[in-house]
Amino acid sequence: MDSAQRLITISCHCGAAKQSLPAARGDTQDVFSNLSFCHCDTCRYSTGLLCTSYSPVSPPSTAGLTSYYVSPASTRYFCSTCGCHVFRARHPSPTAPSDEWEWEVATGTIIDAPEPSHTPEKLHHQHTNATKDGGLSPWLQTPQPWHHTTQPTPPNDNNDTLLASCHCTSITLLITRASASPSPTPNPDSPYPDLLFPYTTTPPTTILNPSHEKWYLRPTHPNPSPPSTSPSPKETHHTTPYRDPYRYLAGTCACQPCRLTSGFEIQTWAFIPRHNINIAINIANITVIGSTGTVPTTKPPSSSSPDHAHAQYQPLDFSHLPAGVPLRKYESTPGRAREFCSVCGATVFWHDTFRPDLIDVSAGLFRADEGARAERWLEWWTERVSFSEEAGKGREGGAKVWGEGVIAALEGGLKGRHHHHD
Repeated sequence: MDSAQRLITISCHCGAAKQSLPAARGDTQDVFSNLSFCHCDTCRYSTGLLCTSYSPVSPPSTAGLTSYYVSPASTRYFCSTCGCHVFRARHPSPTAPSDEWEWEVATGTIIDAPEPSHTPEKLHHQHTNATKDGGLSPWLQTPQPWHHTTQPTPPNDNNDTLLASCHCTSITLLITRASASPSPTPNPDSPYPDLLFPYTTTPPTTILNPSHEKWYLRPTHPNPSPPSTSPSPKETHHTTPYRDPYRYLAGTCACQPCRLTSGFEIQTWAFIPRHNINIAINIANITVIGSTGTVPTTKPPSSSSPDHAHAQYQPLDFSHLPAGVPLRKYESTPGRAREFCSVCGATVFWHDTFRPDLIDVSAGLFRADEGARAERWLEWWTERVSFSEEAGKGREGGAKVWGEGVIAALEGGLKGRHHHHD
């Protein structure tokens, strides 16, 4: 296979990163061969996703991209306009010149690549122990079921708030518990998401949710029942008793805009009312040290106590964000906004004009004691990957084969392994 045949084309959503460049695999390897999904803390917190995947590539152009220095061993690059993660550069040593760096491209940005000689039979994973619960790995086809190899942290049943933060901690949130009868702000009405009812096959009158069901609130029960073979949006699946009566719905998404604004095939969202989201005000004084926090205070934090428990928060209001918060807005389509951290590139929010008070929050930001899936707070929908039909949209050749294969494996794993724990 010559170099001309091994060119790949990549792009972010806004097109600023679009370029063609040679892949860096050996002649006997396909662009997507031997890839691993990484579940480490750095990948989750710097993207807002539960896992990432990269493929080796020749030195690229980084014009229009923001660099984020993760460590002496690594720098990441994301689009300054739409937030899409594009490249990761590995440094052989802290002082190595840039011409010695090893470059990798985020697989979701690859829109055209040579046809593979074969499709991977198994998907591989790295750093699943960092998740405490396996993250997405139990739902993605793996060589063998995921097992705990470290003692999980016992969940704190008294936590009434959940911390969420990007890698640089510039964007730090506190989520409060779901309630069926909140006061003084009622839970918002919302159309059903494609996660529950595929938009391509569901009548618009159904999507509009005429019964005003609060589908994003998921009741929990002390005695779990076996999963149904064909659950409705009102049914729940869980494996352990919960102190709190409700959790938030969470799910996976494969739509083209999510892929091209994150850089990866699988976006993970939690649906949370805006009145349950508080954003930190005093950004410079925040250091993430755990998963709990306090609800808004009226006193500024002490400079000698720079942890999140002493931070000050305010209710999330996109029209009155705290001064200095590096939350950058990007409209993927008119009326649909996405926000990301302009420092480290983490995806943070999705919202639109049709349901302005119900917000999609990137689930990879959550710092739950029990693990990356935050299952004491979230119920994960396992019957569908949202917009799974778009897994190959806008992709050609090997990129299309890879993208469709990943989402097919995820959807099959979700349906076949309801909250699987080994």
